[in-house]
Amino acid sequence: MMQNCLVTGATGLIGFELCKLLLQHGENVIALSRDADPVRLQSFQTATNFHLLSGDITDRKFTNDIFQCSKIDFVFHMAVERTFANSNDSASSDIQQTAAYKT
Repeated sequence: MMQNCLVTGATGLIGFELCKLLLQHGENVIALSRDADPVRLQSFQTATNFHLLSGDITDRKFTNDIFQCSKIDFVFHMAVERTFANSNDSASSDIQQTAAYKT
């Protein structure tokens, strides 16, 4: 039985590999990306069980609409907000100041 799998962070290394594996196993993949036309996911575009959604998971209306409009069986949350310390500064970035932490 085909399951509907939502993959956030689908353009990242792990998210991409997870999408590929789920598609190979015949699952229905709903991939989320902030990019409207991510190059990394172009190879999946012809698969009938692959669906790309473009948006920001920190946008509550966007995420609520996904769950209102789609029957989701599994969520694989691979999205991350990358923060890098300033290479000229020895101080590390404060994770509590990121949008992902505050949301």
